[in-house]
Amino acid sequence: MIARIWRGWCASGAAEEIASELRRGVLARYAAASGNVSVSILLRPSAGGAELMTYTTWASAADVPAGVDEQHPLLVACQTVADQWEIAAPAEAAAKAA
Repeated sequence: MIARIWRGWCASGAAEEIASELRRGVLARYAAASGNVSVSILLRPSAGGAELMTYTTWASAADVPAGVDEQHPLLVACQTVADQWEIAAPAEAAAKAA
């Protein structure tokens, strides 16, 4: 399983608007995509503003969408290439092994 992580930064007052639009737009498309396991958006205060992170999991690397679709005019900075991580032991497998 693969985790795809993208980060963006904005003014604190814009964070909820951006998060809402990401949920309705790109994250809804990711959730409906073949091979998607889960979608989440994380939000935290950061350096006087806010940091947003999309965290999606996929069945395989082949299922992960190419490029970055997380765009919004209120972002002051963002990753142009999303990070991909192999999930070493999915939670279900770890629970069964215990």
